[in-house]
Amino acid sequence: YPLTSFISNSDEIISMQLNIANKAVSGKDTPFYVSFTNNLNEDFNNLKLYITAGSFSQEQDFSIKAKERFGKNFILTLPIDTPPGEYNLVLKIYSGETLKGNGKTILRVDPNKELEEKTSRVNGFLSTKVIITKINKGNILTNKQVKYPIGSFENLFTETTPKATLTNENGQKYLNWNLLIKSGEQIDVTIDTNYAGLFFTILGLIVLAGLIYYIKTRSIRLTKKVIMIREGHDKHSYKVILNLQNYTRKPIHNLKIIDLLPALIKHYSDFVTLEPKNIQQGSRGLRFVWEISKLDSNEERMISYKIEPQLNLFGNIKLPPASLHFLAKNNKLIVRKSNSAPFRLSKQ
Repeated sequence: YPLTSFISNSDEIISMQLNIANKAVSGKDTPFYVSFTNNLNEDFNNLKLYITAGSFSQEQDFSIKAKERFGKNFILTLPIDTPPGEYNLVLKIYSGETLKGNGKTILRVDPNKELEEKTSRVNGFLSTKVIITKINKGNILTNKQVKYPIGSFENLFTETTPKATLTNENGQKYLNWNLLIKSGEQIDVTIDTNYAGLFFTILGLIVLAGLIYYIKTRSIRLTKKVIMIREGHDKHSYKVILNLQNYTRKPIHNLKIIDLLPALIKHYSDFVTLEPKNIQQGSRGLRFVWEISKLDSNEERMISYKIEPQLNLFGNIKLPPASLHFLAKNNKLIVRKSNSAPFRLSKQ
C-alpha cells in the first residue's frame, strides 16, 4: 500500500518561515523574507496573501505548485504615527474563505524622535518672509525650541505665526517659540517683515508736503523781510521789503496790503516803489495800507520803505506779519498773512 500523509489543520497546508529583524522603525521601510512550502501534492492557484502589522495591511495574489518550496522578499512600512510597542506581523493565505496557511512573528517598534527641519526665505518689495518648517517624522510627541535673531527696528515691522515671545541675550534680541509637535505633524513658523507700510506712509507725507507746497505756490503769496543798507563807513539804515507774487493762472483784482510798524520804529517819508493809500496812526504804531487794482498771473510786485529806531535801540527785533486782503469769485473775503520779519539792530 502507498504511504499517505495527513494534514490535521487546513492552515498548515502551506507553511511559512519568516525572517525579519525584531525591530522596525515607523515610517521607514523594513525588508523581510518569507519561505513558503506547499505540504500537499496539489497545485494551488488564485490564492490571496494578506499581510498585517498594527495599522499596516497589504494584499497580494498568490499561487504555489504541488510540493513547491520558494522564498520571497517583502517590504513592511509602518505608518509614521505608529506608537512604540510590540506588534504581531501576521501572514495568512486564503482560498476563498478557507485558510490555507498562517505565519506570525513578534515585531517591536521603538520610540522615534526624528524631526525634519528646513528654512525657506521669500523676498518681496520691501518685505521678507522666512518660513521655518518642523516635521515630526517620529512616532512620539516632540518638544522643540526655536530661536530666531532679530533687530530692534526690524522687530517693529515684523509679525509672526504662531505668536513669538521676545527675549534679549547679551544685547541680541531673539524671537522664541516652544513647539509641541505630534507624530506626523508639520508646523510652519512664519516671520513676516514688511516695510511697505512705513514706505507708503513716508511717501504719502512727501506727496502731501508737495501738494501743500504746490497749493501754496499756485496761490497768492506775500513775504516780508528786513535788510540792512550801509550808507558809509559807520552808518547804515534798514529797509522793509514786502514781496507779492501771483502764482495762480488768473489775474487778481482789488488787492489791499496792510503792514504795521511798531511805535519804537519810525519810517522815512519817501517810499521807493509804491506809495501807501493810507497811513494811519494808532496807539501801537503806524498802519500802512496799499491798494493794488490788478495783479496778473505770475506777476510780482515789490513794496519797500526805509526804517530806523526811534531810540538808541540795538539787538534782535521782530516786525509783525503784513496781511493781504482780496475778494474771491464768490465775493468771500480772503486774508493771507506774511511771515514775521526778524532782524538785528546794530549800534551806530
